Amino acid sequence: MSKDNKIHRIYPPEPDGETGMSMYNNRHSGHNLSVSVQTGTTHTPPELTKTDTGLKNAFGVDKLDLIFQKGQFDYCQKRPPKWSEKTIENDRTKNTKYFYQNTEIGYVAEIVPDQALKSGYLHISANPSKPNHDYELTSNTTQIFDFYREVFADLRKHLVDPDLEQAKISRLDLAHNIILNHELLTYNNVFDTLQGKRHFKRSYGDSRYWKNGENEFIIYNKKQEIINFHKKKLNIPDITRAEVKALKGRSVEKVFGVHKLGDILGRTFVDEYNLFVTERILRTKFGQQLQFDFEELERSFLTCIDKFGRNRAIDNFLRIIGVEALSETKNGIIYFQEIIKSNYHERTVRRQMSKINDLLSVLKPIQEKREENFIELNEEIRTKLLVA
Repeated sequence: MSKDNKIHRIYPPEPDGETGMSMYNNRHSGHNLSVSVQTGTTHTPPELTKTDTGLKNAFGVDKLDLIFQKGQFDYCQKRPPKWSEKTIENDRTKNTKYFYQNTEIGYVAEIVPDQALKSGYLHISANPSKPNHDYELTSNTTQIFDFYREVFADLRKHLVDPDLEQAKISRLDLAHNIILNHELLTYNNVFDTLQGKRHFKRSYGDSRYWKNGENEFIIYNKKQEIINFHKKKLNIPDITRAEVKALKGRSVEKVFGVHKLGDILGRTFVDEYNLFVTERILRTKFGQQLQFDFEELERSFLTCIDKFGRNRAIDNFLRIIGVEALSETKNGIIYFQEIIKSNYHERTVRRQMSKINDLLSVLKPIQEKREENFIELNEEIRTKLLVA
C-alpha cells in the first residue's frame, strides 16, 4: 500500500493465482494474520432434513460487515470489471457508487470512489454462517477468517485489493437458535412486559424488535423465514431465532469490545451476547393497571347515575369499568362498595356485592390460570434466550 495513500492501479493474479498471491504476501509480510487462500473452495449447504428437537451450532455470527477507508484498499480508479455503477444526483452533489455481488461465495461489496466523496471507502457485507447452512451458525473464528480470505481472493480478481490487517468491523450480528414450547405469538404477553433499556419496542407479524439508532434485538420465526425463501415446505426444526445486532462500528466496539476483524481471534461472544440480553432486554415493566382512586371512581359512578338513572347505573358502571379491572386495582372493590353505600339502601349494597362476588368466583380461576401461564412462559423465555 502506498504510504501517500494514493489509489493506484493493481494487477490481477495470474490464472493459477500464484503471482497475485505472491505479490500480496510480500506486501503484507510480517502481519500476524495468515492470508493464504485455498483455491476452488465451494460451500454446499446440506439438505434440510433435520427432524430432531435439538439444534447443532445454535449460536454464532449471523452478519459481519467490514469497511476499508481510503488508503486501506487499492482499486483501479474506475469501475472494476463486472461491477455495477449507480450515480445519485441532487442540486448540490453527484455521488457514484460501484456494486458487486457474488452469490456463490455469499457477499456484497460496495465502493464509493474517492473522486465522488473526497474520502472513498470499500464496504463488504456478508454472513459467514450462511454459505455453510441455512440456519446453523458458526462462532469458529478460523471458519470466519477462511470465509473472508476467500472473499478477498475473489475481490482481487476484480482488481480490488483490501488490506486484511486494516479490516474494520462496521456491523456485527450474533444469533441464537432456540426451540420454544409453543408458537411465538403465545409469548406476546411476556414480550409486552419486557422494556428494553433505551430501546423502542416494535412488533411486525409475530416478530418483536427492541432497537435504537445503534443496536437492535429481534426475535422471530426463523423456520418460516427459510420456508418463505425456498417457497416450499421443509422438514426442519421449529426454530425461533434471537439476534443481537450492533448496527454501527462504534456500537460494535461498545457492545462486543472489538474494532477490527483480527480482534475476534479467540472470541466466542457468548458472554457479550448474554450480557446484552440480560441488561438491555430482559428488564421487566409490567403492563399498566388501572389505578383508580376513590374520587375518580365516585365521579365515574355519579356520571353513570346522570346518564342511565339510579336503577341502571350499577350494571352499566360494571360493564364499562369491568369487574376484573376493579379486582386488579388496589382497593378497587372496597372503594366501589363504599360508593354504593353512599348512594343506595343497605339491601341494594348487599345484593350488588353478592353479584360481584359471584362474578369474582368465576373470574378467579381464569386469573390464576393466566398468571400461572404467564409465569411459565416468562421463565421459559428468560431461560432460552440466553446461551447456556
